[in-house]
Amino acid sequence: MNQIFKNIRVSFRSLSSGFKNSNNLLNISKDVQLSRILPENTDLLINNLKNAPSVPHVLDLVKTNSNVMNAKHTIQALRTIFMLQKHGRKIMNQIFKNIRVSFRSLSSGFKNSNNLLNISKDVQLSRILPENTDLLINNLKNAPSVPHVLDLVKTNSNVMNAKHTIQALRTIFMLQKHGRSKLSTLQLLKHPDFEKICNHLKYYAGAIELNETIEALKVMSFVGVSSDSTIYQILLQLLKHDVNQMTLQQIIFTDFLLSKATPSPLVDALKIALPIVYDVQLPIKLDQTNVTTLSEHLHYVSRRDVISEQSVKRIVNSLMKVKVFDQRSATSIMWSLCDMPPKAEFEPLLHKAMKSLFIGGYSVPYHDLETIISKLIKKYKLNAPYYYNDDFFNYCANILITQDLGFENAVHLLRKFLRVYHLNTNLLDYISEKCRENSDLIENGDPILTYNVIRGCALTDFRPKYYDKIKEYFLNIKNFDNFVGKRLHLPALQAALCVLDIYVPVILQKVLNEEYLTDIFKKNYFSDFENILLITQAIKTFKPELSEYLPSEEFIRMVKSKIKPVADYPLEGALLHVFGSDKFVKTPALTRMLHHIDHLILLKKGGFASALDTKIVYVEDLEYESPNQVVLLMALDSICYTNNKHLLGSTSLKLQTLEAKGYSVVPVPIALWKSLPEFERVPYITEAIKSKTKYFARAFDVS
Repeated sequence: MNQIFKNIRVSFRSLSSGFKNSNNLLNISKDVQLSRILPENTDLLINNLKNAPSVPHVLDLVKTNSNVMNAKHTIQALRTIFMLQKHGRKIMNQIFKNIRVSFRSLSSGFKNSNNLLNISKDVQLSRILPENTDLLINNLKNAPSVPHVLDLVKTNSNVMNAKHTIQALRTIFMLQKHGRSKLSTLQLLKHPDFEKICNHLKYYAGAIELNETIEALKVMSFVGVSSDSTIYQILLQLLKHDVNQMTLQQIIFTDFLLSKATPSPLVDALKIALPIVYDVQLPIKLDQTNVTTLSEHLHYVSRRDVISEQSVKRIVNSLMKVKVFDQRSATSIMWSLCDMPPKAEFEPLLHKAMKSLFIGGYSVPYHDLETIISKLIKKYKLNAPYYYNDDFFNYCANILITQDLGFENAVHLLRKFLRVYHLNTNLLDYISEKCRENSDLIENGDPILTYNVIRGCALTDFRPKYYDKIKEYFLNIKNFDNFVGKRLHLPALQAALCVLDIYVPVILQKVLNEEYLTDIFKKNYFSDFENILLITQAIKTFKPELSEYLPSEEFIRMVKSKIKPVADYPLEGALLHVFGSDKFVKTPALTRMLHHIDHLILLKKGGFASALDTKIVYVEDLEYESPNQVVLLMALDSICYTNNKHLLGSTSLKLQTLEAKGYSVVPVPIALWKSLPEFERVPYITEAIKSKTKYFARAFDVS
């Protein structure tokens, strides 16, 4: 076919250069009669071309006789190819494009020739046939493999245009992405025919559209073309000039591609410009009804600090107007909000997305839920409590249990729950059942998994249904030495074991060693001081035979001094109202085991309060006769409870160590106390004391 085009061009150039005066064109052409110049046997070629049974036969004739072919032969070859292709074969659109190019060249040489216009009208076959019949485009689209695409490029590189080039890249991307290629990306980069595609792309760079430029950049990024290469830089230059014409989605996708590119002046400039253009165009171009694109916009702005608060607010408000979130959008929204700095205005959208998942009945992959849980927990803080949602956390646990995802997944989820003090009894029951089925999971299991099971069981006073068996397995653990070697957080481990009434000498010896404690105290974690103090109080109260492991009293006092003193006593006013004077209520108080007591009251048998010696330092120094009762009021802040309002096991153990000394301990949840109206607080505190004492109630008028 190339020879046909060559003959057309040669014939047209000869005519163009030989006939400068277009008015004499017809007379001269009659005199010249090219057929007389050529041997008579070439008329046979006309007949052979007319009667050729197939297109390959025509092409063979052209190949054999190219040196004697004239314009008539060329036109006859095209005419025959057209007739053959018309009756059952697809047509090569490129033929007609080349013909039009040749005719335009000829036309420029004969501006005054009326006959030329008639000829071009007769010959422009492209008007008869639709462009979508381009055989090369179809072959590139339907290529079964990357090598097949490269072969097509190799064979047809001299007739490929911009559309062919983009289609070749598009097909390579799809095949390579879906693994339908024997070539690695490195082999593809080094392939000479891929280089031809890149060269074509350079040549036609000015002719491709914006979306094609972005698509080409996508392929170059995917196969690993260096961002410093000429072709990559050409594409970036095109984008630079068209940046203001980009849609919001094009900006997002281009920015994503550039995030994977090696830094360069042009890459860096575009990475700065794109978010700015996005921010400017958002109010005009944002589709406020499409939840999928809105969630993509939220994802984009969550990772770009330069986006204005107004743009973020616009996207959030638009999402709040959407009635229903599909699974993918709800998940994306939650991830995006977790990637942004905490803001109270995000709370409604976050909870709406959560609700969409566990009420919508979507079959969410568990690993997606686990990722969401991890992100939420990472963002949760006392000043951003809305990242915690009891219902959503329980929903995730139920998914794990329903799908029976096994012991390890369950313990990993439990570990996440422990970070936000969330109790899920079903999850603990599920873990205990797995342990009952296989005791080795605890007795000879991974210390890290066992550590989290122990902490999970000790989180509150709740004990899972097979707890007796699990405790037996805890006592039979053969590798407690490995717990020390694993550098687990031993103060937290032993404090949890104390809650479960388990005391392990090898751990006690390590965790109560003053040198070890001095080292970990350098991190200045409040929980470490609390745990060591609790372990000490538990041993002194319930296991005095293990006192040999305890640090010195001086060291324990140092630990106590590290704990931040209480500055606020919200119960004091109501207690003074009930008992009449501060001589009956000591605020605060301390035990010799260094328990902090918010309020101390001594009740006599008749229910009346006794005046207290203000000089006493410790509760144990209080002198009283047997019938009298020592009442200790403990104001319990939110940190003493799980997020779903269960008393922590460590707090419960602390109260038990006081009750074991014979004191009447009255715990008062501060969150509940602060929620009460003023007129209900005195009756509440009165009933709380009454429930813990034998005598108090009737002796006082608390109205």
